[in-house]
Amino acid sequence: MICRIFDKFFDICNTRSVDEHIIKKKPNVKPFYEAGDERLEWLEGTLLKYLDDWQKWVEGNEKIPAGAKKYCLLPDQTVEGIKICVHSLREVIKFLLDQNGIEYVLTERFNQDLLEIFFGQQRSRGFRNDNPSMKQCLENAQALVVQKSLACDGSSNIAKKRKSMGSLSPLSRPLPKRKCKRLNFN
Repeated sequence: MICRIFDKFFDICNTRSVDEHIIKKKPNVKPFYEAGDERLEWLEGTLLKYLDDWQKWVEGNEKIPAGAKKYCLLPDQTVEGIKICVHSLREVIKFLLDQNGIEYVLTERFNQDLLEIFFGQQRSRGFRNDNPSMKQCLENAQALVVQKSLACDGSSNIAKKRKSMGSLSPLSRPLPKRKCKRLNFN
């Protein structure tokens, strides 16, 4: 049961195209078209209730030794993160679908990876300063922008870089063909 619940949760959080649910025959990866979608209600009604019931069952089970109970549950931070994710996802989808011009919502791009990267870079630039001032944060952000603009992209290869250079690079256009000269040895 836990595998099915979390599979559905991950499918809901990873909708990436308008037809993937048809191709994969998984209705939970269907984009969100309505603010009243049943999957949004399922997140709170089933997923969060399951996590709460699981915790209550483990804590109330006298057969499980007190020291072993924490190993029978997800870590508190994980459960709290799932709850925040569920509430935010519901509210963002409802908000977006209430806006004019938005037909559907794909949830795959909702993540905090870029924020984590940014604040990780802020921490590394701030060295051991756990409480930087606003001025220090802005200086760090400016330094990161300059550093990023000067750095080469190590993830791409030469061919990709040549293609991205467009008409500025002589290598992006094929060289003109030359006529073959015939040598006469007579």
